[in-house]
Amino acid sequence: MTPDEKQKEIDEWLSNLPTEIDQSYSFLLENVKKFQTFDLLSYFSFYNHLHNGERYSDFRGDKNFFVSEVIALLCLKSDFINQSSISKDDYMTLIMEMQQTVLNYCGRIDAMQMQREYKPIGENVISDIANILSREAMHIRNPGLPQHHLIFTEKLFEPIKNEVKSIFGFSISDSIIIRNKLSRMINLKCRTVIDETLDNAKKHAKEIIQYRKRKTVEHNSVFTKEQLEKFSKDSDKKIKQWLQVHFLNELYYTFGNIYTFTAEELSEFTKVELDAVKAFLKTFSCKFPSLKAEDKIYEPVTILKTKPIIEHEGRFLIPSFPLMIWAVEDVVEMAIKQKSKLNNKYHDIRHEFVLNQGLEYFKTILPTAKVFQPNLFYNVNDKRCETDGLIIYDQVLFIIEAKGHRITPRARKGFADRTEKHLEEIIQESYEQGLRTLKYIEQSDSAKFKTKYGEQVLINRKDFNEIIIVSLALEPVGNLTMSIKATNDIGYFQDEHFPWIISLYDLVVLADLFENPILLIHYIKRRKKFLSHKILSTYEELDLISYFLSNGLNIEHILRDAKEQNASWIEFMPDTDEINDYYMYKFGYKTKFTEKPKSFISKEFNNLLLQFDSSRMPHRVRMSLLMLEVNKESIKQLMSYIKKIKKLFAEDKRFHDCSIYTHALGGIGITFMTGTNKMELDFKLHQYCSYKLDQLNANTWIGLGDISLDKNAYNLQSMFFSMREKTE
Repeated sequence: MTPDEKQKEIDEWLSNLPTEIDQSYSFLLENVKKFQTFDLLSYFSFYNHLHNGERYSDFRGDKNFFVSEVIALLCLKSDFINQSSISKDDYMTLIMEMQQTVLNYCGRIDAMQMQREYKPIGENVISDIANILSREAMHIRNPGLPQHHLIFTEKLFEPIKNEVKSIFGFSISDSIIIRNKLSRMINLKCRTVIDETLDNAKKHAKEIIQYRKRKTVEHNSVFTKEQLEKFSKDSDKKIKQWLQVHFLNELYYTFGNIYTFTAEELSEFTKVELDAVKAFLKTFSCKFPSLKAEDKIYEPVTILKTKPIIEHEGRFLIPSFPLMIWAVEDVVEMAIKQKSKLNNKYHDIRHEFVLNQGLEYFKTILPTAKVFQPNLFYNVNDKRCETDGLIIYDQVLFIIEAKGHRITPRARKGFADRTEKHLEEIIQESYEQGLRTLKYIEQSDSAKFKTKYGEQVLINRKDFNEIIIVSLALEPVGNLTMSIKATNDIGYFQDEHFPWIISLYDLVVLADLFENPILLIHYIKRRKKFLSHKILSTYEELDLISYFLSNGLNIEHILRDAKEQNASWIEFMPDTDEINDYYMYKFGYKTKFTEKPKSFISKEFNNLLLQFDSSRMPHRVRMSLLMLEVNKESIKQLMSYIKKIKKLFAEDKRFHDCSIYTHALGGIGITFMTGTNKMELDFKLHQYCSYKLDQLNANTWIGLGDISLDKNAYNLQSMFFSMREKTE
């Protein structure tokens, strides 16, 4: 097929989309009326929530949460239908045809939208991000890990928990218990009845198989003698399969009896007081009909985003459980905004929560760092200024600026003006505040800060070879930050000071997965390098973290191949299944033990770097970063050498040394030396490393001196570091 013929085929397909969309909608509208409404919605919800309980995967075949939402929204345009008119024999066939029709319907709408709004990626960053917000509001239901979201919620609203309870009649804690246990309650109900149904099928299969031998009909049998004669002619396997399908179809035909619930059931299962449960259900429920005939059923923001529960005559159903997890905070915050005094109080609470929680995670990741009290003040031209936080980690200074702003429904609908406003609030403002602090430090011999308690903090720019501005956000923005390149297409950044824009939802994962503090600095550097290339792209921050853990986010060979092949765009595919699978286990959603994702550095090398960090020797971060630039084979060789000389040292207590040399970054050498006398070890290490530096004309040489006689531990007391020129 020639390019012209291919383009003609694409144009024809696009021109047919409106007709096909209308046909799909008409098919769905006609067929939802053939089902008892709760039976229909129950099966769609159940089917689209199915997943492998032992191994998490983002890809679940044709199952998508938005499918059950689309069917629910279509049903919400009409009155409740009390009885199915379709036969049991045709029930499942039509259900699965409707499932595929919804996917086709939504896919065609997506295609039309993309065609209508198409612009080359990177042409306008604000437009790109607005489109991402709109597109993901249609499809993505968990912008962060749900359990982290509930943990944050409880802490965030704790200072105003009484005010929330008085407004709604339920507490935030009540809402968290309900959200945690609702899906478990429904799953338990379904699992119990399905297991009973399958046991019943086995029992009847056994009856048919036994009839083949005995030719007698059991008392109270559901089968006639003629049926038993007919069925017994099949194989045992076919009998069992047929009966399973038959009895499950019988169950699914009236599935609403199992899948829906009452306020009383929910109260009993969650142990939340009935009045609070009723208040919760009232706040987040909608009824039939709730939509007009002309309302769209597939768009970024729907009634189910704030009312994800459907009620009819005292029974409740949830089409999409992820919506239930994320709906509460939006509704609570909308109510808070109506009360100006409370809103002002909450604005401060939200900011302090983001900052304090963020600093706690930094303390976890960087245990040897100095984390100053939040909210530090300084004066510039007699003007009192504030920075949210400062962290000193060896010769690295972090300037933390926190923002608690939310992304509004208007932005999620794709409106560029609202999107731009949010980016200014969340990113630009925090960056400008961080840059102001940075310039104050750079322009002062000794920058003076004061805590809110009057304690003085002195910062000298000469003490640091790296200063990192951190824009810390409450909103899950990990999907947006990948569009904000270090090339500064967005126009917010100055003087090559590219900030690390990170959400609490991603920082908590880093605090959990990065068990070596040097990895954080290495990740930030690699991340900046990745985002400095316009042709490189991936979906979200967690994807970058995943690639970093697996291979150090090493992109040099990829860029080299891209240049040779004249590639204009390289997409790193989503790669968070391993992380999500670990959290499924950690939070009790699966029983099979699942290890935490491991980093690309070996256990032995990781231990050496950890011990080096514990030594608190100056320049340790810079030296560790250089060591991480050495290829894996050379590091493996070094660790093998170290293991041998540590064993010898433990036996004879004499001086031993080993070295490697690599051509990375103009030539890096590393020497490891043992000795019991620190002063003598200092001298020998310095003398030997200086000799090797000159002998090999290396650019950098690193020396580590160890005095521990334990062959399985380190006590690094001596250090050598020489660098001829800047290599970073």
